[in-house]
Amino acid sequence: MPIAAKIGQQKHLAAIRDSFALIVPFIIAGAFAVLLNNVVFKTDVDFSLAKLIAPHAKGTFFTDIYIVPVMGLIWQGSFAVMGLLVSFGLGYYLSQSKQYENPAAAGMMSTVTVLMLSTWSVAVQAVSKGGKVVAYDAATMKNLKPVSLDTMAIDPASIGATGLFATIIFGLIAVEIYLKLAKVDSFRIKMPDSVPPAVSKSFAALIPAMLTMVVMGTISVIITELSGEKSVFLLISKYIQTPFLTLANSGVGGITLALVYVFFVHLLWSFGLHGTNIMNGVFIAIWQPLMAKNIEIYSKSHSLNAKGLNTFAQPFFDNYVFLGGAGATLTLLVAIFIASRKEEEKIIAKLAVAPGCFNINEPVIFGLPIVLNASYLIPFIIVPIVNTIVAWVGIDVIHFAPKIVTMVPWTTPPVLGPFIASAFAWQALVLAAGIFVLDILIYLPFVKVATREYEKEQEAKNKQKSEENLNKETNTNVN
Repeated sequence: MPIAAKIGQQKHLAAIRDSFALIVPFIIAGAFAVLLNNVVFKTDVDFSLAKLIAPHAKGTFFTDIYIVPVMGLIWQGSFAVMGLLVSFGLGYYLSQSKQYENPAAAGMMSTVTVLMLSTWSVAVQAVSKGGKVVAYDAATMKNLKPVSLDTMAIDPASIGATGLFATIIFGLIAVEIYLKLAKVDSFRIKMPDSVPPAVSKSFAALIPAMLTMVVMGTISVIITELSGEKSVFLLISKYIQTPFLTLANSGVGGITLALVYVFFVHLLWSFGLHGTNIMNGVFIAIWQPLMAKNIEIYSKSHSLNAKGLNTFAQPFFDNYVFLGGAGATLTLLVAIFIASRKEEEKIIAKLAVAPGCFNINEPVIFGLPIVLNASYLIPFIIVPIVNTIVAWVGIDVIHFAPKIVTMVPWTTPPVLGPFIASAFAWQALVLAAGIFVLDILIYLPFVKVATREYEKEQEAKNKQKSEENLNKETNTNVN
């Protein structure tokens, strides 16, 4: 517990966790934009709503010319730049935890560092056509248009999900350097009291920010010169992030990593520690890029069976494992309604079922309680592990349900969540419903055991009370 508590309070891991939490609304908006485009609006996608309503329509103003591009822009400003969005939160929350007076400046320092160290040239295939240089889109090999050879652009991979590991590493390093320099009094440009606070803070951050940029630029130049890579982002992606993501996307490696994550999440919750927050500080940099990759592949292929889709993206756990929250406790509440004869349990269940339907289960964990409760600790840990294995088998082994291709809010009710996240695939609905029923069956014996123990305790208490009353009556008669 002390070790887990320290991990949960570790400032850098907390900053990573809170940074991802900060961008969740925008990421979900981007994910839904992709989902709506491919399921509802695109007329060139089989089985989309627009295609079913008007099978011969194409290029209509309402869909392809207006709505589809707008949805694309939403994705472009959210999922496509996930790393850039995260970068600001890293500096902001880390500096805030260290009581720095201007956390927004620290957030900007992290973002500036990401832009400095990103890959700023994109590989294209160029040919001469009619005396003009023509660059082919390297991804699609079409959409030809004349460009000049000196065109430079930031690589989308650097500021997207692919660059998350490098963003986290160098963003936090830059903020640490910046905060240390900001404490040096001689580096602070002090303005008169008459100067507005916003301007005064900006000048106070000027020298520490410039020195930090020099240091980070120097680190980047040294690393790229020694490694031969074009940028430190490419280096981190090649030697750190890619092996982790490859492991997470492999059969045995992926399920092993997922089970380790799920086990420790629930072990920590068993002792009253927020296991999800603690473990997400470590694992979210793996699960989120996998989710971003799924959305990118689905947006281009419009297919749930496209090659390269990942199983263990972040919503996999929210939708198939945490049914009603950690421990799939909504199924425990159903089991209590079915089999429990403990009045206090039923009262807690009635109070907890409404928030539980939206995956908020603190009333169960601390009210029932689950924490340090011998009756429910075993199924609380076992059920999510079973859910992970069953969902993995259903998706990866027997290929019954498709992989998740979009994000839904973590508060989406169980069973409905995977249905939406899988682009309304009925197989996902059936798989999630089957897991839900299975969880109830696993919890039921433990609820019955808890009830029997409760009844034994009540019988013992009643017997003791009867004996005490009998002794009182005997003493009264003697007197």
